[in-house]
Amino acid sequence: MKKLQLGIMALLISVTSFAQYPSLIEVSEENWESYYGSDFKNVLGFVSSADGDIDTVMLMTGGFVYTTVDTFPLVIDAPIIIMAAPGLEEKPIFAHSNPDSSSTMEIFRLCESVQFEGISFVGNTGDLPPAKYALRYGDFDYENEAGTILLAESDINITLKDCDFTNFYEDGDTAKQGNVLFFQRPIESAHDHIYAHNVLIEGCTFTNIGDEVIRIAEGEKYPFGSIGTIAYDTLIVRNSTFDNIDAECVRIYGDTDTSFVGPTYVDGLTLIENCTSVNSAPRFIYAKNYRQTIVRDILVANGRGPGINRQDRGDYTMHVQLSSSYIANIDTFNLFYTMYAEDRIQSGKGSEVFEETVYGYDPQFTDAANGNYEVNSPYLYSRS
Repeated sequence: MKKLQLGIMALLISVTSFAQYPSLIEVSEENWESYYGSDFKNVLGFVSSADGDIDTVMLMTGGFVYTTVDTFPLVIDAPIIIMAAPGLEEKPIFAHSNPDSSSTMEIFRLCESVQFEGISFVGNTGDLPPAKYALRYGDFDYENEAGTILLAESDINITLKDCDFTNFYEDGDTAKQGNVLFFQRPIESAHDHIYAHNVLIEGCTFTNIGDEVIRIAEGEKYPFGSIGTIAYDTLIVRNSTFDNIDAECVRIYGDTDTSFVGPTYVDGLTLIENCTSVNSAPRFIYAKNYRQTIVRDILVANGRGPGINRQDRGDYTMHVQLSSSYIANIDTFNLFYTMYAEDRIQSGKGSEVFEETVYGYDPQFTDAANGNYEVNSPYLYSRS
């Protein structure tokens, strides 16, 4: 804690010539040590101390690893945009260099609104201790600091644009689990404040993930009672690629109200579109009890069995539930299932699959062996 305070003091002194805090700060390899003590925790501390006068952190050095030596994750406790500087040849990298890996499982804990743009998140760099999660939204207990608990804000926005997420496995072991975006349960089980407003994921790549990429599946488990709560108003995932995923690319749960009346009848909107999944477990999406889940223009190809921890998920590719949810314009090719299912593209509880738009064409990737999944099939271009 003392180190953080000293880092913030140095930053305050460095900007005393300004009448007010700048709205944007630049963090580069050149000022990383002198201004920020080689710790991104100090950058976030500076943003918090600015009391809203800083809204953007621009990372100026491509290919450089921004990290922390703290035993805690990097905690987002003030609304912030973290973005790569325009024109970089490589993306700036976030990892966690925690010397005590037993007490840190993620790179970032999200307790406030955040936008990441043009960033590479690496769970296991080979040089630094590995992380199981990239981002977790939820409360944070500072453990050794007099039991201080930071409750996450409700109605936050989470935006991921043009970001890459690679190698997330617990302990760096490819036989273990890992996630990219994980919504936690509240620390107090009777609370229901882990509720996002808009979640937007666009133009991202996800590679080598040991479980679900996006897991928003705790909502129906709190608060106590039969209704529960949904976890967001809107989730949009578009123009993104999933490569070598051990379980679902998207797994979401609505609340436990499956009726057609009442104040909890309406769920949030989920839109999953223009995405590609390759070299991955059979399931692309499982949306349980979520009305208004739209899955369209999806390509799932060159599949494999599920990961070691998810052997029970080798049965289908898509499943949505409840009214106003549907699946359309889907191409599946060369998939591998380890379990029987009557239908591989499934709908239940009043949802719908437009079966006439489900195809089985070879996408004719440009160079799948080297990660180029540009589609060349004329059949898919005419039916997209």
